Amino acid sequence: MKILVIGSGGREHALVKALKKSPKISEIYCTPGNAGIAEIAENIKCVALEGTPKAWADFAESRNIDLTVVSQDNALADGVVDHFLERGLKIFGSTQAAARLEWSKAYAKDFMQRHSIPTAQYRHFTDLNAALEYTRLQGAPIVIKDSALALGKGVTVAHTLEAAEQALEAIFEHHKGDHQTGEVVIEEFMEGMEISIMAFCDGKTAVLMPPSQ
Repeated sequence: MKILVIGSGGREHALVKALKKSPKISEIYCTPGNAGIAEIAENIKCVALEGTPKAWADFAESRNIDLTVVSQDNALADGVVDHFLERGLKIFGSTQAAARLEWSKAYAKDFMQRHSIPTAQYRHFTDLNAALEYTRLQGAPIVIKDSALALGKGVTVAHTLEAAEQALEAIFEHHKGDHQTGEVVIEEFMEGMEISIMAFCDGKTAVLMPPSQ
């Protein structure tokens, strides 16, 4: 089998290492990949430069890729899985609609509230002035989150009102000119240990991974 992995981080490196162990797999490509991945698979830079679902699908077709594996958040948000499925190409990953739980924190929080999943108290805003007013009413400490994908850097635990206001202003400034309006999630501050529990899902069954930090 020929496998294409989309992404360039530690997750993709771990995926490539695991896939490499299978005797059924003859070739592994990764786009854009990284220096560590290059030691065990072939990095494809040209596809990464285009960075679109169509470019990845075109490459998969041109190399007769049997399965594409994607964990890169931006690619899932851009609908790469939907595009591959529309073209009859096999791919492992979340559809754009399912991945919305990751690429929109506001949507994820509303989802949890609708389904009675415990979560910190929150409000979300698309207007800076309204967000500032709410934050001042709540006081510090408080948590400010960019609702959109931010490469793991979109959260500020603000211990002062000044820090919270600066975080809000920075988020809305960052999204100026975007095709989408900036949106923030403002959460109550909760102190304690954080763990992650991930699961593989096919729409009917969920298989849990061990807890991690």
